[in-house]
Amino acid sequence: MFDIYGSYEYNPSIFDNMQMEINDIDDDISSDIENLLANRFDSLYLKDIYKKNNICIDIIYPRVQYGHHRVLLKSPDYIRFLLSLYPFSSDLENLQKIVLRPRHIILGNVELMALYLQQKKILVVYLHHPHFYSLKTSRFAQFSELTPMIHMLQGKIMKTNMHENDPYLIPPLWYMVSIIESSSENKVDKFLLRCDSSSKLRAVLDEISFFYGRHGY
Repeated sequence: MFDIYGSYEYNPSIFDNMQMEINDIDDDISSDIENLLANRFDSLYLKDIYKKNNICIDIIYPRVQYGHHRVLLKSPDYIRFLLSLYPFSSDLENLQKIVLRPRHIILGNVELMALYLQQKKILVVYLHHPHFYSLKTSRFAQFSELTPMIHMLQGKIMKTNMHENDPYLIPPLWYMVSIIESSSENKVDKFLLRCDSSSKLRAVLDEISFFYGRHGY
């Protein structure tokens, strides 16, 4: 699963008609996956829990706090908030853990947004440019039940786009949860973004990543 198309609210045109080779990034992230599976959470991470009925999801987040640009670091409270408003509980059954990985992994202009480990039901979310997805790009478009919720959530989680034919945008976590599927096979789905190399946010994300890199993340 290669999620190359992203809808940047401030410049969606940079994603139009994009084709590229992404296989080279596998070597760069393979060691990171191994570390995430090596039970390192006790020393570097804290665990929070989202629980609703029969759904129980561990939220693993950095123990070390970063004082600047915290808006770019997703908190467990933010993740729980999004999960609590997610409209389809059956999709949440594909998740056992959400790991908030405070590293910015980039190859050229391709940014690793997240990995989903199908067999272990782990979604690893990396530092990435903030953006929203079109409602039409997710499975939400198939469900008419979401229509009343759109108006309730507008201005809270969802953003309104300027294009009348595609007015609603949703956060990346909702988009990813709507399309991931667990399996018995040991496969890794990759969510990649094409980022604007001239963006000032790229330097900020690298700065945060360097801070956490020095602390062993």
